[in-house]
Formats: sequence, structure tokens, C-alpha cells
Amino acid sequence: MKKLLIQGVGLVLLAGFIAGCQTALETATGKPEIRVYQSNVNDIQTVTTLYFRDKGYTPAEVDEMGLSRPVRENDMVFERPHHQATNLIGVPSASRILVSIDTTPEDGVKVLRGEAFTVGDVHTGFENVVPAERNYPELQADLYNIRRNLEAARRGGTARVASVQVQN
Repeated sequence: MKKLLIQGVGLVLLAGFIAGCQTALETATGKPEIRVYQSNVNDIQTVTTLYFRDKGYTPAEVDEMGLSRPVRENDMVFERPHHQATNLIGVPSASRILVSIDTTPEDGVKVLRGEAFTVGDVHTGFENVVPAERNYPELQADLYNIRRNLEAARRGGTARVASVQVQN
């Protein structure tokens, strides 16, 4: 009986571990992405910047180091420092988010894609950037919220996002 109980607990833990490690999303790339209809790039950039600013992120100027691909014209990069986590000389680590805006050639629909990273030794020559796939579900929810803010702005003409009015 005891052996059966231990095996049962082991199976439950294994199932929980497997479920917890699964980070791929049900999108074309397995990474966070959404389709945005009837919005222009400037509105998307404004709403996205305001949204992440309200979550404690700041727009960041970064080069291609550590990102999955070079930063393009309509890409936005946001960072939020981890004030509690520093290296031995006091350089903090940070969370970094890359949001891309792509336009589909067949119908002109905008696609927002997101990637999350954890960055050690931020903005030094020794920057250590690691993909943070565990944050993909939260980032997917963020992209849905951004789309909802864009749709609200389009329907009503204006939508209150953070403390700034966004207008079509």
C-alpha cells in the first residue's frame, strides 16, 4: 500500500512538472503573438509604450546583442530593472521585452509578436541575455490587453490608457 501511494505521488509530481515546463503557446511561432485589425503603427506603438510603462518598464535603446534577431524599424524594446538582483559590483539584472510589429502582405493586418528575456549585467560589455520562455503566457496576456486598448480607442474615438488620451 505504501509503495502504491509513493508511486501515485510520484506520478502526480511528474505530471505537474511536465505541465509546468510546457511554455510553447498555440501560435504560429509558439511565442506570444496577436493579430491587430484596423490600427496603424503609430497607435500600436503609443498604446504599447503606455501599457508597458504602467507595468514599470521603460523604453530601452539596445543593440542586437542578446536578442533573437536584429532590432528593426517598428520594434520596441522595454526593460524593467531587478533592483534586488545585482552582481558582485552592483550592476543590476533586468527583464527585457521585445515587441515587433509586422504587417501581413496579403491583407495588411498587423501582427504583434513578443519575446521576453532576463538580462544580467545590464548595459555592460558583459551583458548576459537569456530567453525567458516561462514569461510567455504573461506576455501573451499583455498583448491581448494591448489589442483590447487599441479596439477601445477605435470604437470610442478615445480610450483612457494610463494617464494619456489616445485618439484615432
